[in-house]
Amino acid sequence: MRLDNGHHLANGAAAATTTIIIIIIIIIIIIIIIIIIMTMALQAAHSSTRLCMISRIVTNQLQHQHQQRRSYRWYLGLGVLLLAAAFSWTVRVLQFDWEKEAPPSVHGNTNVIVISSGGAGMVDTEHSVVRSSPSRSSSKASSSSSPPPPLTTATKRQIVYSHARRDRSGAALQDMMQAHATAWRTNHTSYGGACISPEYPAPFALQLEQLLDATGLSRIFRFACPDDKKDGTTTTMIWEYSVYVRRDTAVWTSDWRKHVRSFLKPHLVGKEDNNKGDETAVHVRRGDVHLCNTDTSFRYLPNSHYLQLLREYYHPTMTAAAAAAIIIYSETQSVESWEEFVAACRAEDYPCNLQLDTNVVKVWQGLVTADTIVLSKSSLSLTAAALAAPSATVIYTPFWHEPLPHWTVTSRELAQQTLRDVKHLQQLHCNN
Repeated sequence: MRLDNGHHLANGAAAATTTIIIIIIIIIIIIIIIIIIMTMALQAAHSSTRLCMISRIVTNQLQHQHQQRRSYRWYLGLGVLLLAAAFSWTVRVLQFDWEKEAPPSVHGNTNVIVISSGGAGMVDTEHSVVRSSPSRSSSKASSSSSPPPPLTTATKRQIVYSHARRDRSGAALQDMMQAHATAWRTNHTSYGGACISPEYPAPFALQLEQLLDATGLSRIFRFACPDDKKDGTTTTMIWEYSVYVRRDTAVWTSDWRKHVRSFLKPHLVGKEDNNKGDETAVHVRRGDVHLCNTDTSFRYLPNSHYLQLLREYYHPTMTAAAAAAIIIYSETQSVESWEEFVAACRAEDYPCNLQLDTNVVKVWQGLVTADTIVLSKSSLSLTAAALAAPSATVIYTPFWHEPLPHWTVTSRELAQQTLRDVKHLQQLHCNN
């Protein structure tokens, strides 16, 4: 009984104390309200006196006070909005803390998400995404729980296409390579091919198809357009040129080049004859690149340019079976004499073999398999050098496409000398 009475007395004292505190707070609030009312009344009386004495001044003051009230309303509205934003942010922070402390999932230790490539039972291993997150449950609980069900997302795989190029085979192939490489580094995306249309014809399509078929690259580079077939698992679209050319040749990473080289036919990857001497393939762009044509003369590299490169970078090696060879690929149409070029080549004891008007397939194959590749300002030799063996030496003369990191760039002094030689040749062979 004593214990019960003490308990009730304590509760009564606490209730009395609380009541007193509440009464005091109410009294303080009433006093504050009375003070505010009296202050406002005095201000109103003072204002009325001034209105009686100076009506015009008071009128101006009232207008000013009205403007101030409007400003106060704006400030009040802004303050309410800020308070609401602060309240919302506080709620989100508290919610985030609650979510962090939420109990873990009852399924195993790892969540695996596999992106399907579109077909039933097929998985695009190239673009699949696997993410894992450690579970917070103990190892004992994990071993006793049943394995998690497989999770498959509804993410659609995207097939992208590019517009066909009107240019020659080299430029058309380079365009396919850049679009494919861009798609290759984009999740859930694959390259479908270059689309030929009335707006984007491909006059050299047959020639390029022959090159792709002969090299084995037709399995990844082709001419194709999106079809209207809807299967619900893939989406198709045509990329504009600006989408995939932003990074230029930088998109041709070493991993991507290795991937593409795996599609080349065996005789283009390894030498057929191990006793074959080192080959130097030189691509001299002529034909539509004319010395006297102002639209193409900036791409013209004179014969003297290539002879100087041979002096700097040709280092013959001898084997038991054969000596090194220099194969020059070009076209008959040229302002400079090919006989003089071969004579100058042999005068320096270079084993030059001139191949003019050779089929583009053989030219590209000869370039991609060479030990040393001397490029012209051309996409044909550029694409072949990009897919050549990593051990190949590539001599690059600067032009609008950037070199790969492991290529050898010609000197600035040679570029200046080449420019002087071109101007001299134009004075000799061009009317203007």
